[in-house]
Amino acid sequence: MLQLSFKFKHDCELNRLSSEYPKITIAQWCNLRTELLEIEARDPELLAEIKKRLSRISRWSLGTLGTGPDGANGTLMMTCFHRKGNTLDEKIEGHGCLLIHPVVYHGGWEHYRVIVLDENRLKRMITSLEREGRVEVVLKRGMNDGPIRKSFVISANELLAGLTRRQAEALLLAVEGGYYEVPRRATFEGIAKLRNTPRTTFEEHVRKAENKVIKSLAPYISFYIK
Repeated sequence: MLQLSFKFKHDCELNRLSSEYPKITIAQWCNLRTELLEIEARDPELLAEIKKRLSRISRWSLGTLGTGPDGANGTLMMTCFHRKGNTLDEKIEGHGCLLIHPVVYHGGWEHYRVIVLDENRLKRMITSLEREGRVEVVLKRGMNDGPIRKSFVISANELLAGLTRRQAEALLLAVEGGYYEVPRRATFEGIAKLRNTPRTTFEEHVRKAENKVIKSLAPYISFYIK
């Protein structure tokens, strides 16, 4: 079993946008009915222009799910404009390969990640895609033996997004202070005293941070229970 990263250049609406506006990056999740687009534009006016362009190709007006604090980055939802039966996603999956979303558009290229069962399927998939455009393999590597679920990558955002700044700082201080060493090299009281912080306040921040991180990890910990 192989993991493959490749980039693909052909003529499509999102690729044209990324080529015309080389400073933007678009991450796309699509189920052939609805598309979720996360756009990094670094300029509120540019984001507005991109949204205007996209509204012309969607049968429904775009719904803005969120924007960055500076208004330059946005998350949009729109109806899918692909023609079912003739999409790149279907061509990839038609060769027995698994597409891992999102697809990323940047600088006139589409960037894909797939899981492939064997070299023969990989060769057939690439040959098929080369009839549609230009393919460049970025990375190809074998997957480790054992259950695939144990190869899951967990994003830092998934684990830590629920923490407040004070909770994150307190948890880091506890780690750096030796509270989690075995045997324990520090106490909440000792760390709090060094930071001129009440022990009860410091401990409360650490406990809340621990609770959030452990709850985020729980589904993945279950993979290792035999």
